[in-house]
Amino acid sequence: MAQNKSVRLLAVEALVLGQKPGNYIDSVIDSILNTSSLKSDDRALFVELVNGTLRWKGYLDWNLKRLFRGNFNKSPKMLKNILEVSLYQIIFTNKIPDYAAVSQGVDIAKKKGGAPWGRLVNAVLRNYLKNENDAKNPELEGDSSSAISIKYSHPEWMIQRWLKTYGVENTRKYCEYNNKRPVISIRVNTAKTSVDFIQKELSTAGYSVSASENFKDFLNVEKSREISKTSLFKSGLFTIQDDSTALPPILLAPQKGDTILDMCAAPGGKTCYLANLIEDEGTILAVDAQADRLALVKQNIERLGLKSVQPINADSRTVKFEKVDKILLDAPCSGLGVLARRSDLRWKRTYSDILNIQKVQLDLLINAGNLLTDGGVLVYSTCTLEKEETSDLINSFLNINPHFKNDTECILNKEFKNDDGFWRTLPFERNIDGSFSARLIKQN
Repeated sequence: MAQNKSVRLLAVEALVLGQKPGNYIDSVIDSILNTSSLKSDDRALFVELVNGTLRWKGYLDWNLKRLFRGNFNKSPKMLKNILEVSLYQIIFTNKIPDYAAVSQGVDIAKKKGGAPWGRLVNAVLRNYLKNENDAKNPELEGDSSSAISIKYSHPEWMIQRWLKTYGVENTRKYCEYNNKRPVISIRVNTAKTSVDFIQKELSTAGYSVSASENFKDFLNVEKSREISKTSLFKSGLFTIQDDSTALPPILLAPQKGDTILDMCAAPGGKTCYLANLIEDEGTILAVDAQADRLALVKQNIERLGLKSVQPINADSRTVKFEKVDKILLDAPCSGLGVLARRSDLRWKRTYSDILNIQKVQLDLLINAGNLLTDGGVLVYSTCTLEKEETSDLINSFLNINPHFKNDTECILNKEFKNDDGFWRTLPFERNIDGSFSARLIKQN
């Protein structure tokens, strides 16, 4: 049970659990918060310690390796996480005195590994404080991938790719975006209320709310602590959803009365937006292979009071339906466009993951093509910008399916449209999560 444990100990334990195969830190955080009796401020601190430590893990480990006597990489995960959480507090938080971070780190170390761990943690952290200026300002020459990898705490293989694609300055900005605490975006359910009303009500409740610069029915909320517990949320007046996810449903150009196939629909943000765009008059077949994730779609449609969505538990690679005029395929992907929100993902992903997911994405595209009527529209989207999962994949699909064409003439949301005829949201340009969309038409 987590009730009597300190915030720092819970953070360390969360990091250890998050490293187990199949575990993701968001689920681990939710599980611990649901079983703890932490007060509001401590809950916020717990989340910051876990996510902040993960974002800056590369930079923290670079410092710790220089101070650690022995092989840091081969040390027990628990010990490494104790040191990382403690050093994160010293470097990146202003409210926690250095002596408190050291003392609490030593206490946790003693509890988990006895006196030897306590002495080791004490020595490493005090050594850092003694040589703080040298440790915090490494002599990193030039803009090499190694230097950027350490300074901005990203795996070097990612940095090498981004440098080739975006150049030094934009790669730096991309990393800076990923290392910030993300602003939460919400989509107003305009079928039930207005954007102005929600903005006013949340502002009155003490939230810092501003209009999205990208989409008119979205708002940005800073310090959005426990916003899902508000009566406005529970009554379905808004949903928590990043504004980058608005683009694929809008590109599909859904109309009242449409029958739409939404492949890989969970957790349902885009599904529910489609229902909103058709004014809940039509049919949306929301397919997902994972029953537990499909349950999230059901929760969302019930809370928002939607009637047009039909959740279906099936594998979208093989599912069969009568052909439809519009398909949204929000494909599973590496997720490298949402690293700001998925703090552990940068350390879990490898280049081989990108290659492995390609086969699934292509299989999904092929089945989507079979389920689309002549003249129908297929929007393919991902929350990654990596070319193997986006433009290269679409071009490969078009090469083997000549009866499809890329809709380069579409003018919807042209501010996000690139010269290659695809839509992208770039974090370093618009302060928005990274995403890719392609609008394909099946020709007669």
